[in-house]
Amino acid sequence: MIFVKQHIDTSSKEGSLLLKMLSAIADYERTQIRERLEAGKEYARAKGTKAGKPMHRPFITIDWAKFDELKRRQYFKVQVRVVRNNG
Repeated sequence: MIFVKQHIDTSSKEGSLLLKMLSAIADYERTQIRERLEAGKEYARAKGTKAGKPMHRPFITIDWAKFDELKRRQYFKVQVRVVRNNG
């Protein structure tokens, strides 16, 4: 096998060594990713979350009149832009 763009000739002993080293590094990275994913899943189960968000959150109704009043009084320290879905 010859990699044209990387100029690695795997038919030589040096090329074969390099390919094996790259393969070992890729396997190590894959193992690390798998361990981090499992740790994240265990943490989510322990905290009762899914994708970092609390599961089974109650539906919150927004009082738009109060929001508009607070916005008019410049209660928010950052610029707030809201797109309302009236559908």
